[in-house]
Amino acid sequence: MVTEKIGHRIVKYYDGELVHIPYHRMVAFDKAILIDSTLGSDLNAVNKYDNLILSYIEKGDKKLARQACENRRIILHNIISNVSPEYDAFCALVHSLDGKQVSPSEAKEILSTQVTRSIIQRVIYNVKKNLKQNVESFLARSRREN
Repeated sequence: MVTEKIGHRIVKYYDGELVHIPYHRMVAFDKAILIDSTLGSDLNAVNKYDNLILSYIEKGDKKLARQACENRRIILHNIISNVSPEYDAFCALVHSLDGKQVSPSEAKEILSTQVTRSIIQRVIYNVKKNLKQNVESFLARSRREN
């Protein structure tokens, strides 16, 4: 785990060691990362879907155009509702604030005015890197044992 001062809080969060991350937090992290990486969560993603919709219409592919419209609607809904999959992923990793264990929803509420996007992106990048290294190490050990 990593301990870091964010705003005026001492934040302790999971750093990607698979054996330490509780299952429910890993699932929440994975879900949020999946939504962010497939749909997106900002106006750039909306613009991407605008272009996709136009290209599908030009190709006459109504089914893909309809799906792209639905994805765009989800992104806009998330933006308007102040839902950030990236922030949700970060909060799923938070173990404690100022020494008190918190749930992801508690972390989300308490840290909302203190954490910056650059901190969130740095933590998520490092966790993904650590997870990848852990999985690669596990697979290498599994191959050697078989």
